[in-house]
Amino acid sequence: MTIARRLILLLAVPLAALLGLGVFVRIQLSQVESQTRFVSEAQIPSLAVLGNLSRMAEGLRVTVRSYLLATNEADRAKCQVEFEADEAEMTRFLGRYGDTLVTGDKDRRLLDDYRESSRDYVAAARQVMKLAAEGRRAEALALLNGPAREVSQRLSGASTGWIQHNETLADSAGKAAVEAITGSRWKMLIANSAAFLFTGALGFLTFRRIVNPIRALETSVKAIAAGDYAKEVPFTQATDETGGLARSVDVLKRGSAAMEAQRWVKANVSKVTGELQGATSVQEFGERLLADLVPMLGGGVAGFYIFEEHPGCLKRVAGYGLTEGAGASSAVEPGEGLIGQCARERKSVTLAHLPADYLRISSGLGAGVPAQTMALPFLCGDTLLGVVELATFRAFNTQEQALLTELLPVVALSLQVLLRNLRTQELLGQTQAQARQLEEQTEQLTQSQEELLAQKEELLAQQQELTRQREQLQISEERSRLILESSAEGIFGVDTEGCITFVNPAACRMLGFSAEELLGQASHSTFHHHRPDGREYPKEECPMFAAYKHGRASRIDDEFLWCKDGAGLPVEYGATPMRKDGAVVGAVISFTDITERKRAEAELQHSHFLADGALELTRTGYWHVPLDGSGRYNSSERAARIFGDPPAADHRYSLAHWAEHVRLGDEAAARVTAENFQAAVEGKIPVYDAIYAYKRPLD
Repeated sequence: MTIARRLILLLAVPLAALLGLGVFVRIQLSQVESQTRFVSEAQIPSLAVLGNLSRMAEGLRVTVRSYLLATNEADRAKCQVEFEADEAEMTRFLGRYGDTLVTGDKDRRLLDDYRESSRDYVAAARQVMKLAAEGRRAEALALLNGPAREVSQRLSGASTGWIQHNETLADSAGKAAVEAITGSRWKMLIANSAAFLFTGALGFLTFRRIVNPIRALETSVKAIAAGDYAKEVPFTQATDETGGLARSVDVLKRGSAAMEAQRWVKANVSKVTGELQGATSVQEFGERLLADLVPMLGGGVAGFYIFEEHPGCLKRVAGYGLTEGAGASSAVEPGEGLIGQCARERKSVTLAHLPADYLRISSGLGAGVPAQTMALPFLCGDTLLGVVELATFRAFNTQEQALLTELLPVVALSLQVLLRNLRTQELLGQTQAQARQLEEQTEQLTQSQEELLAQKEELLAQQQELTRQREQLQISEERSRLILESSAEGIFGVDTEGCITFVNPAACRMLGFSAEELLGQASHSTFHHHRPDGREYPKEECPMFAAYKHGRASRIDDEFLWCKDGAGLPVEYGATPMRKDGAVVGAVISFTDITERKRAEAELQHSHFLADGALELTRTGYWHVPLDGSGRYNSSERAARIFGDPPAADHRYSLAHWAEHVRLGDEAAARVTAENFQAAVEGKIPVYDAIYAYKRPLD
């Protein structure tokens, strides 16, 4: 609200208060008037009418008694006329009261009761006078002192209750009028006081709203003139003239603060760069920079790192306030920690809310945890020259951030100039050293020339030897290729991921694939994905996987390889790991089609079944040793029970298992048995016949 509107409001409110006070007084007077009018216009006439009615009722009683006491007709006629006049007057007063003076339902009910009682009394009185006129005086007296008396008493009771009711109403109305007058007096006093206080408060608030802002703005202008820009200018959100003045002062303050901040930044940049001009090494450069910069930013600790292209890391060359054992690294790789991340991203990185064990800034009087740490890069174009890390007890304000923004490019340029000068000096020293070395090397070259001629002849001889070895290698490769192509066994090689690296024609022919379809494909998912019974074969359980992943050789004769057309091919294969410098680099798998052998084994098993049936009758067992180099033998079920061997698929057991349990039965007899068995295998004796003890596994 503007000041002009406040002044108008200050004038209008008292006038509105006076007007409202007048209306309030008028309302209070109307209430007092209504109370007094009710007393004067209703209750006083009501009491007067009730008094007349009581007087007339008493007159009726007196007239009836006079009628009974009259001794002649003239007196009776006179009493009769007075009775009729009183009755008519009573009826008139009752009608007037019922038309104009009834004040409520109770008053109406009392009126009706009195009217009914008066009618009953008039009827009884007429009956008394009638009996008296007929000369039946005794009956008239009996009626008067009997039923007529009861009606008279009822009429008196109705009159008494009615009068008491109106007296109560009159008393209540009088008290209400007095209370209304008293209440109006207090209400008018309160209204006058409230109007006075409200007007005074409004004047006081208007005074404060005008004078206080002007005084506050005066204080703010004096503070700005004294160089204090930290205080906020008050009343900038106000919408009146003081708000406009406050916003103007605020604009003046921000402009002055910006000029002061710019002056401070320029002065400190000039001071720091002046100190850096005299540095003769990167260590001295860093020490001078930190010695000036850290106090300007409020103190703390800092480290200065130079980026060395060889070996490509940041090396700390200067520090400020760092203590021994603080955990600061002297060399940092790009991307390593806060310094390394700043170097990699080429922009400042800030960490706030540091944990208590991160770093401590200490002095002779105490130590504390910094509030933040910031890493800032020194860039010249896109070239990283170094990084500075600062840890302080508080976050940098806008003025300090502006100082860093303007100082970093200047420091980077000074650092680049210093590095170039140092590089120039280094190159000059290297040139002088190289000149001296050149003189020495000239003498050595003369001597080396003769040695080179001798080495040339030796190199020619070595070249001839290499040519001969290359030819032998080509012959060996051709021989290997011919072996692979001419071999009846399927042969393929895989890398450490199980992908096929070479395959011979026999393998392609047996599996129905071309070499182009197999090379580069995963061998397991291509033709070794299911077991012979159709169950899925997990790669991790495959012996080929064990060969090229874990270097475990194996030979298997009870698995299928699956052809291109989906048919299963029973094979016997050997998986042999390939090693280079002791590490597994893949595996070679050779396999043969054992379809015919499986068929022969099935036929043999059938014949064994027949033989087992015959031998079962004689309680005799046998086992058959195929000379295929598998190291296994086929046992009859009866023989397996005799030897106490655990059940095995197709009753196939290893010869090593048999030999071990022969040895456990009797070691001396085992040697003789082994010699006889070997002689039978080699054909040196016609029949293998041996008696030995066998340690039954199931016992």
